[in-house]
Amino acid sequence: MSPVAVSVGEHVRRGQVLGHVGNTGNSDQPHLHFHITNGPAPLATDGVPYVFERFRYDARVDPDSGEVLPVDPPHIRKRQLPLDFDIVAFGRR
Repeated sequence: MSPVAVSVGEHVRRGQVLGHVGNTGNSDQPHLHFHITNGPAPLATDGVPYVFERFRYDARVDPDSGEVLPVDPPHIRKRQLPLDFDIVAFGRR
């Protein structure tokens, strides 16, 4: 199974699977990188703003120490974009 579920230039719709999260390269946790642009050439286009309809905010990583700081209690955020160093979960719950 390919980790990427969409093709270059494909228009995607809400709820469509974009990719399968895995743990490859220099990482110690599964994660997914993506970039949303206004055209097909990543280096010749601009990034566009976006939000997630819903995600669970679980923790934040302290950028200086690397310590994981849990959120008590984890909670749902809607129509937002997680910030750098946020630890979040997606999915149907």
